[in-house]
Amino acid sequence: MSNDRKSNDDGTLLMSSAGQGGEPPEALERAEWWEASLTRRQVGALALGAATVVALEGCCDDDLSDLEEHDALELQQKEGWDVGDEGQTLSFEGDQLRDSLGGEGWKAYLDPVKLQDVTRPATAGWRPLERAVLFQAVSQDSLNKQLRPVYTPAMGEVYARGKALVSLVSSVKDKEATLLLLDLPGPQSVALAASMAESVEPVFYFDNWPHPQGVVKSHETLGAAIYYAEELKQKAAARQGRAMPVAMVLDSRRLSPYQDASDAFDNRYLVDLPDATALKKLGIARVLYITEKPVEDEMDDLNEALVALSENRIKVASLSMDAFQKDTQAPEEASASTGGYFYGGGYNHHPHFFSYYPMFLFFPFPGSRWSTSPSAPPASAAARPTWQPRTRPTAFSGMTRGARAGVGRSKPVGFGRVSTRTDGAGRPMRVSPASSTRTGSSPSRSGSFGRSRGGFGG
Repeated sequence: MSNDRKSNDDGTLLMSSAGQGGEPPEALERAEWWEASLTRRQVGALALGAATVVALEGCCDDDLSDLEEHDALELQQKEGWDVGDEGQTLSFEGDQLRDSLGGEGWKAYLDPVKLQDVTRPATAGWRPLERAVLFQAVSQDSLNKQLRPVYTPAMGEVYARGKALVSLVSSVKDKEATLLLLDLPGPQSVALAASMAESVEPVFYFDNWPHPQGVVKSHETLGAAIYYAEELKQKAAARQGRAMPVAMVLDSRRLSPYQDASDAFDNRYLVDLPDATALKKLGIARVLYITEKPVEDEMDDLNEALVALSENRIKVASLSMDAFQKDTQAPEEASASTGGYFYGGGYNHHPHFFSYYPMFLFFPFPGSRWSTSPSAPPASAAARPTWQPRTRPTAFSGMTRGARAGVGRSKPVGFGRVSTRTDGAGRPMRVSPASSTRTGSSPSRSGSFGRSRGGFGG
């Protein structure tokens, strides 16, 4: 990628083809698309390296009048992904030498342009609604050198179950009217999206950067994306010209509980779902909220949005991935298409999904691989869903702004924020949250943001 850059009047950057031996127009288009998403200041920080920042374990000076509060992501984009903790080594659970296809094609996706290119929605209408900020972090050289593919048994399990899920949601008449919200831990959400990617359009929503002391371990999600990148590329080609469901790929760890600590960096973030008007324009009539285990409540940052969708005639229901279990006695043809997993744990239970989820219209046809007289699964395997989004107080109540291109949403005080002060050389120093709140000059960041009923801790 060329280092020659020119600036527009608005401060965004254009990329020159000088020194590239004449890159193909499509390559230049991808590069320009990526760089257009960064401001001049952000690109400068990426290109020149992070400023030296000193992390303080505590502060003995009670005068906190010079403290500055920063949005964590904005500070990282300006000063470097590992601001305050430079040189630390990341720990990856399940790091690999090869990718999901068994090769070393993953190395090509250490180029942030290529990674974002292969994860972009093919459908133009969904592109303004993705938030692939995490993939931009690959351009940070000191992070790039540490990245590697990530694969865990939990990812493998949800990948296998994904084949059973997609066999259901892609077999209905108006499959393109379905939006799946994959709200599992980041690596598992990526694995589930990759499993279904031949018949489901993924839209990634990862709106933070990794940090050595990050509350959200998003470097593992990034490793999972690199692990499946080449597979996602191949499956995207198979989707061309086909009607299919869409899946927004989320990280359920984005609201991880966090108490003030000097060794933690608050890189938490919120999801801003498209509203009913936007979804209806995209042809969406139903939303299926996918979780790892059954939940009583959806994640707090989704509450208002899901309630609003339901009130505006978008059908909303929830499904946990553990409703899909193996059936070793199933017919071979059926097992081949579901990875051996079936809704309710049995071949004869699989089509009963449509009895429990009448929002989908299933039309059995002669020669179908599914049983024409399905039986209800045992409640211990897959009970009739009772969850519905309902208005409840959360830490994010009243902060929804709607999903519009380039517009985020408001955050509670002390959420996703970092305190700094400037040293004698004019450089920012990250200050321990505990020390910055000691005299009450800065609000506490503590609280169990998540699926809690009572907002901050209740």
